[in-house]
Amino acid sequence: MTRIDLSAEEAEALQHVLKSYLSDLHDEIVHTDGYDYRERLKQQQALLDGLVQRLGATVGSTGA
Repeated sequence: MTRIDLSAEEAEALQHVLKSYLSDLHDEIVHTDGYDYRERLKQQQALLDGLVQRLGATVGSTGA
């Protein structure tokens, strides 16, 4: 497992970037006709949603 130590500020910035990307990804999913491609995008979305939640818990636990 790879670990990256982030400051609270870095974690918050990364969370913001991921949320922005997820918004764009949602639009891409909605407008994608290919079933297989759409399913891959949904898997990516679920993975990144999990990261955002984990980052949120980290930022929240540091008091930022």
